[in-house]
This record gives sequence, structure tokens and C-alpha cells, in this order.
Amino acid sequence: MMKRISLICIGAAVAIIACWQLPWLVNFVRADRQHSPFIMYSSIAQQFITTDNQTSTYTDDAGNSYTHEQRDSLLPFFFWRQLMAVSRFPDSIGGRHFTPSDIQHAQFTFRSVPSDINAAYAQLYPLLESMPKHIDLELPPDVFRISGSRIEFIDMESNSINEHKSEKFTSVLQKKGFRFPAAHVAGNATARKEYDNGYLITDAAGRLFQLKMTCGRPFVRPISLADSISISHLFVTEFANRQLIGMFTDSHNHLYAIEAESYNIVKIDIPHFDPTREAISIIGNPLDWTVCLKDETHCAYYAISAANYNCLCTKQLPNTQKPFSGLHFTSTLDKFVKPRFW
Repeated sequence: MMKRISLICIGAAVAIIACWQLPWLVNFVRADRQHSPFIMYSSIAQQFITTDNQTSTYTDDAGNSYTHEQRDSLLPFFFWRQLMAVSRFPDSIGGRHFTPSDIQHAQFTFRSVPSDINAAYAQLYPLLESMPKHIDLELPPDVFRISGSRIEFIDMESNSINEHKSEKFTSVLQKKGFRFPAAHVAGNATARKEYDNGYLITDAAGRLFQLKMTCGRPFVRPISLADSISISHLFVTEFANRQLIGMFTDSHNHLYAIEAESYNIVKIDIPHFDPTREAISIIGNPLDWTVCLKDETHCAYYAISAANYNCLCTKQLPNTQKPFSGLHFTSTLDKFVKPRFW
């Protein structure tokens, strides 16, 4: 009897290990064969240009093939340094003249992956001085947290609460109509950026606020939302062109932009974006954005006007990098180690 039980346990262990290791081995062998082409919207051709680095081919959506030099000319904002070096940068694009400074100022990239969203984080945040005396931003000696009744600043060296600073910021938040506790807090907790947009925060009532520290003083700005919008995920952006404060998704997985100058909320013309299951990448230039949404089954590309956020062109592709099914302990959707079968 004991021998039979031992054989059953050994067989079960072998089966579990096989379900785990065989998919890993298949994915490891397939990894070098799987690749995604580089796709960008061309402001010149007004369609997507696909670069396949494995075959060194460059094509558009109509099936036309291009040389390497022609591809560079069709994507002048992305390859502007090369075009400038060989004196082939166009005099105007879309009826507008652009200098290298214009291009550098307007270019940006944005990326979010589900594993960054589906993760556990300590709810402690550094609040940088947004108008420092020197050029470079510096991380502060304290961090803040938002409790059920106030915002608290904690000195990291002594692990003590700075009551004066906490009361000062709490008072301003209350005067601006903030209801504790916070539902969402989003920011870029790093000093390695050109400037600081602070934090985007939603309160217990679902209202949206911007929180910054300016010249050592609290800066709190309520941002008007339509009653139909319920925020799900917030992203603070600090692009060089300073066009946006941030972006967010709502409960219907629509994506919105928050304009910096007017604080207007503008819906970005893509049908669906779920940050918990889809990766997003945006490459922006003065005229348009190339937006890529990717999940386990497909990739969707959208060309978005930089002026009004309307969709100019779309492209759908299957996702060829779907992992082989089996027992897995990790996932691209989160940062937790646990057994899962898919």
C-alpha cells in the first residue's frame, strides 16, 4: 500500500513538473522565432509604415515596398536626425515648417504594461518641489500618505510625522473640497525628469484633483469631470511639450487626456483600453501619435491627431507572441508568483 501511494505521489509530481516545464521549454525555443514588426503612422503617406527588421522590408498598408531611405523620408519625425545629417529633411510637413528644436520639444513616448498596474505598492509618495531654486529636481526627505481624515508627511530619517506640513496641506485640500480618504493616487516618483506635475488624486467622492508643492506651499487644483465619468486608472505625464497633465481611463475603459493649459478633459478616440489586461505604447510627434494596444490575442494600432485626439487611421494584427498553454507561476499581467493554468 505504501509503495502504491509513493508511486502515485511521484507520478503526480512528475505530471505537475511536466505541465510546468514543457510549456516553459516550448516558449524558450520559440522566443527567438517570434518577433513583432515596428509599425508607425506616417504623416507623409497618411498610413502605417511597417518595418520588419528580420527580413529588412519596409511596406505600407497598401502593400507597397520601400527602400531604407524611402522609409526614413516617410517617417521624418522619427528619423529626423538621419534626414538632417544627409540634408533630406523636408521643408514642410502638413503645411508647417519644423526646426530640430520643434521636433525635440514635441516628441514623447508613453508606456504602460499590466504588470505595473496589477502590483502591490507601499502607499507612500514623495512630493517634489515643482519650482526648485536650482534647475534639477530633488527628492524630498519625506513622503506623504493619505489617511481617512488627512494627509500626513513622514520624515524618512526619523520616521516621525511632520505635523506642521501635514496640517498645512490638509487644510488646503479641505478648502478645495477634497473628501478623505483618497481613492486613487498617481504620480511619477522620480527626480529624473524635466519638470514636475505633482500627483493626480481622486477623493472619496470620485472627484479629481491635482496636488503639487510650489515654493514650499501646497498647490491643489480641482479638475472638473462630467457626472458620467468614473475614473479607474490615472497616469501623470511630464512630456517635454507640456501639453498634458496626465491621462486616465474610466469604468468603461475609455481613455482621456487632461490638457495642461485649460485643464479640459478630452476623450482620446480609441474604442477601448483596459490597463489591467492591455499594454499601451504611444509615440508622439508634433502632428500625430502612434498608439499600440496589445493583449494576449491581438495588437491594435491607432493614429491619433495631436491637435484634437481624433483617430486618423487604424490597423489590426494578431498577437503572434502568445505563450504556450500550461502551468505557469508567473504572468505578464502581474508581478505575483503563484500557480495558474492557462
